[in-house]
Amino acid sequence: MSAEITSIDSTRFQLRILMLLVIIYAANTQAILATPIGNTDSLNPTSAFTDDPSYRSIDSLSYAQFLAGDLRGLKRTLRQARRADIDFFYLRLRAGITAYNQRDYTWATTQLEKALFMNPADDVTAEYLYWSYRFMGRHSDAVTMAEERGYLFRQQVGYRFRPRNTMWATLGRMYTNNVSDNLDRDFLSADDLRADILLHDDMRVISATITTRILNRFTMTNMAQVFTTESVSRIIFPGGFAESRNWDTHVQYNLAGTYEDEMGWTTALNAGVYYVNPSYLVTPDPTVARFVSSGDEQVIAAGTLSAGWRFWRVYPVASVSLSGFQRRLQVQPTLAMTIYPTGNMRRYLNGSVSQVHDDGDERIVWSAGAGLTLHPKLHLDVGTVQGNQLHYQGNGGFLTYNTANPITGQYTARLRFDAGSVIILPAYTHQTRRQQWLVTRSDVTFDTPEYNYSNHLLTLTLQWNF
Repeated sequence: MSAEITSIDSTRFQLRILMLLVIIYAANTQAILATPIGNTDSLNPTSAFTDDPSYRSIDSLSYAQFLAGDLRGLKRTLRQARRADIDFFYLRLRAGITAYNQRDYTWATTQLEKALFMNPADDVTAEYLYWSYRFMGRHSDAVTMAEERGYLFRQQVGYRFRPRNTMWATLGRMYTNNVSDNLDRDFLSADDLRADILLHDDMRVISATITTRILNRFTMTNMAQVFTTESVSRIIFPGGFAESRNWDTHVQYNLAGTYEDEMGWTTALNAGVYYVNPSYLVTPDPTVARFVSSGDEQVIAAGTLSAGWRFWRVYPVASVSLSGFQRRLQVQPTLAMTIYPTGNMRRYLNGSVSQVHDDGDERIVWSAGAGLTLHPKLHLDVGTVQGNQLHYQGNGGFLTYNTANPITGQYTARLRFDAGSVIILPAYTHQTRRQQWLVTRSDVTFDTPEYNYSNHLLTLTLQWNF
């Protein structure tokens, strides 16, 4: 009997030892997430910094505060560390996770974004940041992160691509000083016989775009744009002139399809049709001493084929565009790069360079842009496009507003305000355009002088997701 009791006591003792080992293992597993890099001999959260805090002391203290769930202490430690110009990944991660566990999602998001910036490959940080976005109501940022980080991350957070529709409606008005400042300008010099000029005035824009994600990986975009232009055409002689005023309507339609695979490779094909009135394509031709209209050329086809790879915080894209303005073939290869410094889609830097081959004429056009977050619901996008943009295709292959007076410089600023069910996007664009006119000299020679003028384009876009 005593032997049986001794056996039972021994068994109970072994079970207790086993349970203790399991508890110790579980505690160590939970702490692995934030194991300090430096010396961890002293983990007392109450131990204060010396007058000259070191990396090792900050590492040890922040680890102890993380284990204790001491958010106030972590905030104080982080402030002292920053004053000592000390910052590292685990410090931000511990602060972010502690804030997340105490539902301080705003502060958690700030720390986790900085931690992910320091270590973009860390999926633990990304997962906490994903759910912080969700709990803050920043669903678009959460969706962007899930869709950009790859298949394994989406499995980890339980995200699946869902069919969705997005609609944009835009109204705009362009103001210019071209006619008001130059209509009464003296385009003839003493020995000129004639001057021909077409002055473009204000423009009105209305457009609608619908993007539909279908079949999980495939997205289709339909865009229709209508804009009207006013212009004044003058033939000037010594002592008089003949004038006509035009009101032209132009229509553009684009259909685009984009496919993205699980590895982040994207392929896109855009096809567009551009209706242009004959007077819209009037250009000076010195060889025949008159303006040449395109005549029956009123429907122009254009398109872009592009391929890119979205990985972590980098998105390079190569594309080639084709168009048929003025019965000529334009070929435009483009290389573009977008960088997301924090992994957030709204914070980016991008740039591109294009070479427009236009019937023997070659032009270089380059662009640059940046996205900033001013507030969780307010973002700012700025950008510029420089170079002779005659027949240039921008905005992912969609044709841009195009006249015989090419844009030579463009600057755009756009705000994005998330108002809940509707996103409001007001924008301002400043354009510098080049105006040419044709002059017939008395010795039957011809010239095409030019000057620059400015356009000011104001647009308001509303975006809905449904």
